[in-house]
Amino acid sequence: MGTFQKGRGYGVTDGQLEEILWRHTPSEEEYIRNLKRQFGLRDGEEISQSMDRLRWEQVNHYDISPIVEWKWSSNVFFRRHSRFNYVKPHSHKHIEMQYVYSGCFYQTINGEAVVLREGDVCILDPHTIHDNSMSGEDDIILVFAMNQEVFNNTFFESLEINHAVSSFLIRCLYEERKNNACMCFEAGNYPEIKRIFRQLAKELIEPGIGSGTMIDSYLLILFTSLLRIYGDTNHAMQKIDRDYESRAAVLKYIRNHYLCITLESAAEEFGFHPNYFSRFVKRVTGRNFKELVTEERLKQGAAMLLETKVSVEEISVRCGFTNVNAFYEKFKGKYGVTPKQFRSRIVEGGK
Repeated sequence: MGTFQKGRGYGVTDGQLEEILWRHTPSEEEYIRNLKRQFGLRDGEEISQSMDRLRWEQVNHYDISPIVEWKWSSNVFFRRHSRFNYVKPHSHKHIEMQYVYSGCFYQTINGEAVVLREGDVCILDPHTIHDNSMSGEDDIILVFAMNQEVFNNTFFESLEINHAVSSFLIRCLYEERKNNACMCFEAGNYPEIKRIFRQLAKELIEPGIGSGTMIDSYLLILFTSLLRIYGDTNHAMQKIDRDYESRAAVLKYIRNHYLCITLESAAEEFGFHPNYFSRFVKRVTGRNFKELVTEERLKQGAAMLLETKVSVEEISVRCGFTNVNAFYEKFKGKYGVTPKQFRSRIVEGGK
């Protein structure tokens, strides 16, 4: 990220903000290269097309690497969440506020799956354990961290203390809690929320004269607006996407049993009739059962080609294909080359 000069009047423009939020960082470029190597993807377009699958894959872990280091001003810290990267379970000492500027955000909070859609806001209690599934090209997540000084007495006096949102924030900051929590707001239909977050981001990226006061004011307007949203929808609770949980469970089972799995055996594991289970898998994953199993077997075959010197014929058996010709046909359909060409080009550096 380029260096910003401070004290330039109104600082970052709307156009500059868009460019900052959407451009790839060096870390994101490295994550993309890793995805190409690990899954045999050829370009960014293929990665985008495969993102629904990649969110659930066992991708090599990287440390959090934001678009910029945490930007500090008025006891508020800001960064943009890195894309193309899975973030391990972690927690913070501060309140964390997440805003989905674009796309969606899949995460696990205290062991429960939470999905945020574009425009949604999530506020995490300090010390809440959470991890993040991989985000794609269009998933722009703004993350703000706030310490206790932000919520001084004057600030709280401006809010309705008896309101659920205000009470939650007070408990986050001033009470010892054994059960950490979060509050999520479905704010996609409230364009004023996006305008506030844009202004916050611009002030934090390039602070100018009076930025501390501006930031405190935007936060006051933001939380007042969230109070209103809570009153309108009554949905400021943990928003658990059951399809997310089901999809993760199905894909994990396929990943662990790809060699001998059948529709009947999987249906029995999940307690469904095979016909119903087939429709269920299609609904929660968008793909049919056979496609998912074949995809997993091909992925395992590609890994064996990269990591072993076993013959292609033996690999086809080890990854669940009873016919080597079928393995060749499916593999070329997915990767654009035969298994032998794949091994030659990637492992041996062949032409």
